[in-house]
Amino acid sequence: MSEIIIEIGNGGSIKAQSSGGAEGYGELDLDPLRRDTIRVFEDWLLSNGISKRQELIVLGQHLYQAIFGRGDRKGRKCVSEILKEKLDSISKGERLRLQLKFVEDSTHLISLPWEFLYSLERGSFLATDVNLVLSRYMPLGTDREPLQPEEGPLRILITISRPKDQDEVISREVVQAIEDMARDGRAGEGIAQEENRPAIDVQVLRQPTLDALEGALKSKTPHVLHFIGHGKYDEKEKQGGLALIDPNTGQTDWLDDATLIEIFQHTEVFPRLVFLHMCEGGAAEGDASALQAFSGFAPKLIHAKIPCVVAMQYPIKNQDARSFAIAFYGTLAKGGTVDEAVQDGRYSIDKLRKTRVFGTPVLYMHSADGIIMPRKDSAAVAERGMPSKSAPPPDANGHAKISPAPATGGAFAGVEHHGIEKIEDRIIDAGSARIDAIADAQRKLALLRRLPQLRGDLAGRSIHDMANILFCEWQKERDEDVKLVWSAMMDALPQ
Repeated sequence: MSEIIIEIGNGGSIKAQSSGGAEGYGELDLDPLRRDTIRVFEDWLLSNGISKRQELIVLGQHLYQAIFGRGDRKGRKCVSEILKEKLDSISKGERLRLQLKFVEDSTHLISLPWEFLYSLERGSFLATDVNLVLSRYMPLGTDREPLQPEEGPLRILITISRPKDQDEVISREVVQAIEDMARDGRAGEGIAQEENRPAIDVQVLRQPTLDALEGALKSKTPHVLHFIGHGKYDEKEKQGGLALIDPNTGQTDWLDDATLIEIFQHTEVFPRLVFLHMCEGGAAEGDASALQAFSGFAPKLIHAKIPCVVAMQYPIKNQDARSFAIAFYGTLAKGGTVDEAVQDGRYSIDKLRKTRVFGTPVLYMHSADGIIMPRKDSAAVAERGMPSKSAPPPDANGHAKISPAPATGGAFAGVEHHGIEKIEDRIIDAGSARIDAIADAQRKLALLRRLPQLRGDLAGRSIHDMANILFCEWQKERDEDVKLVWSAMMDALPQ
């Protein structure tokens, strides 16, 4: 994968260096007015006060201008030229890795919401651009070593923590989606099943005490530690905390970053990825302290040699978290890099719900590649000169066989896997299943009566058109139960 690292220094200097050796220079265009404007937008983001796409675009343009807008005073090639040249040179289907590098004396810039960078020229947010993968690179003063991929399955340890003295933690749909992927062995197109083992192996630890977390790390040796729960941030000590369970009282036992790192060292288990997930209910709107806890944790873990950390910088609703998790873990299990997985997750939730939510996941990396599992795509198989285990043998006429999708499929079954079953039938089935969960009989009947017309509207259309139809209907609704019906149908779309 081609790469550009953009180094941002405290003095305002910016240097971009591509994997091919090209360099570009510039200066940070962040005067007091621009900085204050971005901070105002941040307050709106935190309080969920942004409701229009255009408002996010304005914020994104300010952030983009700060990095790419001001050229080099010495007349050298500018940062924006390097980005344009690399994007113009990549082949179809390739991606450019764009990493923002914050040196030690520029840490105050890390807190800005760079995931909303918006290129007016490309007409897109960089965090969802199909030709890019965007992350934050944390330098440690040591070489960036590539991860040695391990054979599957991808081992995930999910910890769900809700102490008695904290608000509710809503995690069921996210956990269910990951468990379904593990149980069904459907971690994505092209995943070969070896010895009938699923591509994903998941263990859930509920109400974790400190000892229980340590024990689960020892026994599971997970590739991924996924924490769902509450956090806090001590501004004076500059330290984040995760809410675990006190075994005696059931109330909060705060786990600080130093103690978590000690657990990794004592168990000699260092996950390749730590996922810090503040779900809906994990923080009150505008609770900056709780949100900073996860953002503050991430750099500390990187400095403790955890190669990759994903942290949610805003609370995320359960349905959005579910869509992100399905795309994210599906890409990882296929051998995609962590930054590819995050970019795919962002795109997945943004294509359905055009809100701030795509900018919620923040990725910090030190690994040179972010690969956890070996790739299992057709290109990798072809390089080894072996037939793909995921491809069925041809029929008697030499044509490829097409298998029907599983009845309860997720977002990963491609069009070629649907066979006789029509995509619109699968979508309607997903909607019907969600309608069954609605208690009000009259509302249930009214929704069921809408499905035949919807089936007709979807029939024969492209996946893109289907997605637009469903999204428009979702956007019209104000009833949360009904919106969940449309969301379920959107989740049934092939990707």
